[in-house]
Amino acid sequence: MAGSLNWDLEEQEGGQRVKLAGEITETANLGELLARLSGSVLLDTAGVRRINSTGVREWVEFVRGARGKGITLVLERCSVAFVHQLNLNAIFRGQSAVRSVYAPYFCPQCNAEHALLIDLDSAPRIEPEPPCPTCGSAMEFDDLPDKYLAFHAPH
Repeated sequence: MAGSLNWDLEEQEGGQRVKLAGEITETANLGELLARLSGSVLLDTAGVRRINSTGVREWVEFVRGARGKGITLVLERCSVAFVHQLNLNAIFRGQSAVRSVYAPYFCPQCNAEHALLIDLDSAPRIEPEPPCPTCGSAMEFDDLPDKYLAFHAPH
């Protein structure tokens, strides 16, 4: 169904891993996912393309529900859409740890958009002009470099 959120849940040593793909909207049905979770859960949000305002509310309820069940959430490979929500709304992440995020880049030479993974466990930073994976030219960061990782800054 167009506009829906799909997930792939797998058991792994030390907990569960969930890959999310699609859109977090009023049709996401995160309650069904929450009912299947327990313990430590690694959420891979690389496939999340869009989150609307109702989806933000649904996600916040999901995060609160997980905390109420004693579930530990760890976010990794957060999509650009997901990072925007992390920066806009402090309660969006809840108590979740964020391990890594994708950063948006644009290549003016070949007119291509790319997302590069940033590991937040090491020294996270926005690369100023990384090479384009398509043509090798210098890419430009396609957001506000001083704000993109604001959710990760110490308070």
